[in-house]
Amino acid sequence: MKTVAVTGFKGKLGRLLCGRSNFVGMDCDITDSISIDSSLETLQRSGVYPNIIVNCAAISSIDKCEEDEKRATLVNVRGLYNLHTLFGSKVLNISSDHVFASRKPVSEHPINLNDENVIENIPIEFIPVNQYGWSKFGAEQISKFDGGKTIRLSRSVSIEDVDLSYYLMELYAGREILVPTFFSRNYLHREYVVNGIEYFVSHWDKMPQIVNYGAMKSVRFYDFLILLAKKFKLNSKLVIPREDYYTYMPARPRGGGLKVGLAKKLGFPMYSISDTCVRLAKDAHAL
Repeated sequence: MKTVAVTGFKGKLGRLLCGRSNFVGMDCDITDSISIDSSLETLQRSGVYPNIIVNCAAISSIDKCEEDEKRATLVNVRGLYNLHTLFGSKVLNISSDHVFASRKPVSEHPINLNDENVIENIPIEFIPVNQYGWSKFGAEQISKFDGGKTIRLSRSVSIEDVDLSYYLMELYAGREILVPTFFSRNYLHREYVVNGIEYFVSHWDKMPQIVNYGAMKSVRFYDFLILLAKKFKLNSKLVIPREDYYTYMPARPRGGGLKVGLAKKLGFPMYSISDTCVRLAKDAHAL
């Protein structure tokens, strides 16, 4: 069995990963090479010799990336570079469907830079629309250059997510909710996302450089909330479509999502949107 070190182990994905066997937290600041080196030495002194690092240390808030672009680049791009420099190629980069602006689900389409670091031959719909997407794009380039691997995720969800819990509480109270119709993602329960990451590292040698992973189908957030309301036995007629895009918010890819056919072909555990809704209802019942 491989031993996997997890940076950002106090975050949403990192905590869940470290609950799995053979995954251990790596306590370091990835923007500081000395901190990474010290953390690796600490693990080794305790008899833990990681075969792979899963990098969950990132700024994933779109708003925070827009507020501080330098910090987003430092953490999301330079941090990954530091991990590769000190550990080598066996680092799994967690990327996002936000590297694309496409209105349709996209495959493992690489965004390539030429020798002068210029994006070449890429349609505009594949260009990131926010600083978070650009930082993830930069991390993908680092991963490719240093021989690492990338798993692209769409949105992972939990009953604890602020927006989902708010919408559900409003429905419980019998109030209408306005839900965007212009975002589409492969909404997948966070535990299921962790299953996919665990599968990736367990089959590292047969994995290609980039794999998209998420629910089997990309759906509109509005349709996801309709289905979720029904699974929770709430009045889905209170879910009202919101067609207007709040322009004061940082840009997000409209439409979008990921094609996950390659993951299915590689044997990843696959889940439907309905599977996620059932699991969220089960989680709520357990609270």
